[in-house]
Amino acid sequence: MKKKSTGFVLLALLLLIAPAFAQTAPPAGTWAQIPNTQLYPVIPFEAKSESSRGAGNPELWSPRSLFAFSGGDVAQIDGGWGFLIWGGGHAATPDNSLYWLPFDGSGAKRLMGPYLAPDKVYYYNDPLETYRAVSRNAPPSVTAAGAPKSRHTYSSLLRIEVQGRPAVFCFGGSLLVGSGSGTTATRIFDLSQTYAQAMARPDMGWALKAVAPGSAVASSSGWDPVQKRVVTRSRNFIGAYYPDADKWENWNIHNAPYGSDFQAGVAVDVVGRKMYVLGDRLAEVIDLDSKAYTDLRGQPWAKATGNAIAWHPRTKQIVSWWGGQNLLLIDPATNAMRTVTMKGVTVSSMEESGTYGRFRIIPGTDQVVLLNAVDQNVFIGTLP
Repeated sequence: MKKKSTGFVLLALLLLIAPAFAQTAPPAGTWAQIPNTQLYPVIPFEAKSESSRGAGNPELWSPRSLFAFSGGDVAQIDGGWGFLIWGGGHAATPDNSLYWLPFDGSGAKRLMGPYLAPDKVYYYNDPLETYRAVSRNAPPSVTAAGAPKSRHTYSSLLRIEVQGRPAVFCFGGSLLVGSGSGTTATRIFDLSQTYAQAMARPDMGWALKAVAPGSAVASSSGWDPVQKRVVTRSRNFIGAYYPDADKWENWNIHNAPYGSDFQAGVAVDVVGRKMYVLGDRLAEVIDLDSKAYTDLRGQPWAKATGNAIAWHPRTKQIVSWWGGQNLLLIDPATNAMRTVTMKGVTVSSMEESGTYGRFRIIPGTDQVVLLNAVDQNVFIGTLP
């Protein structure tokens, strides 16, 4: 009965979201580009070389570093599909802007940010989680500091729902400090906010929520729409965050490898109730109902995947991208795998620090989407 209920919930979700995707899909087995989907035009002027007039690096240098060890998520806002992007951090850019990049060609926009330090100083350890002063571009009503520092978001930036409202979830990250540090912070951004409403808050719209069971630099998370929770695989715990109740739950899985910030990706099989975590020294599957853990590192395909992975519900396969034209298709039920060389436009090599959630399958379709660099359009491919 539970499986039938789960399948019904997923079918209802797909019926709601699938018709809203208006981008013309390329033929099966083909890559294309979506026009006017570069992120660079909307990145703050203070991050670009022309702002320094040749006198050293710009204040928020470098715009490319927005993607350093940072992912994103595909989402639907106001009926249209696109990418949500939040990154920077550690030795990358101080730019803490949250970006929305729609696939309809209307152009990217900032949902909040950037933080602009009054003294133009960003790298310090105290405070750790937030910038220490009110931003230069904050309205006069903001009198207290609280803007979150930029961070590597790895695979823990997700579009979720809170009390039925669309939101962005972020946990952990490598912060804009010398060591990167890591953090126990959970932050939620309400997507119903306007830019002005977000910037009128000391936290720039990023509400600080319940403290996680442990700190993380790199972590990997997936959204379970059936149970309305985020399932997270961190360096020292596996558990779930329930946004409606604002609480974390440690699943106390003891047979998993811990102690390292694994740079991995996530593929969630909602109907089959499985979450696959694959990437750097890690290959595993977590049962979303029983919480059973299975180590997959011995499987023949485990080392062939990177952190850019997604689940394709129609074929029940994991789709992995390592850069270039090829896609790796994996059937975890049979351990069969095959490499598909896609035709069409030339796809660039993977950004050196990883892709994470900037590689996704648009729900209800056979299309993969990829955002690989700030000065490139989004790539879209149709699975064979």
